[in-house]
Amino acid sequence: MIGYAILKLHSDAHCEIYSLGVFPEFHSRGISSRLFSEIEHFCFQNHLRLLKGP
Repeated sequence: MIGYAILKLHSDAHCEIYSLGVFPEFHSRGISSRLFSEIEHFCFQNHLRLLKGP
């Protein structure tokens, strides 16, 4: 494992990124961006709206 993403699902068809991380030795390789893209795809496929913070 080199990274992870945890989503918090809400009952009203919304979700938020609870936690996302990549081990330091794998930084600057676009892994966080790829994880975020996969989260967006998951939300789209499951008709969920991704909540974004301030």
